[in-house]
Amino acid sequence: MTSSLEARAQKVPGAPTANGAADRQEDRKERRKLDLDLSKDQKAKMKTIRAEYKPKIKALRADTTLTPKQKREQLKALMLDQRKATNAILTPEQRTKLADSHKGGKHRTDGMKRLRPGK
Repeated sequence: MTSSLEARAQKVPGAPTANGAADRQEDRKERRKLDLDLSKDQKAKMKTIRAEYKPKIKALRADTTLTPKQKREQLKALMLDQRKATNAILTPEQRTKLADSHKGGKHRTDGMKRLRPGK
């Protein structure tokens, strides 16, 4: 019975799976691609941008010489740079759609901050 539930969960977008967060992240990427209606050239450029920033972000998170505050500040700056690079390849309409999709998630992160006192 469990295998049939897992099979159904894999068919439902956003449903919980064994990979959890990784699957949800991939789902979000796919929805944004569909929502933004990226051209093949834009998709290739987005992939290049992600490939450029992913190892930088991973290295920063693994850096044990930085304080948590320093990591947050540097990660914020790195993510801002990545967002600027991404926005540079989007049309004004696509930028608006992307900004609107980010607004929907902001409420969730604000709520999470309230659940973690002192953060």
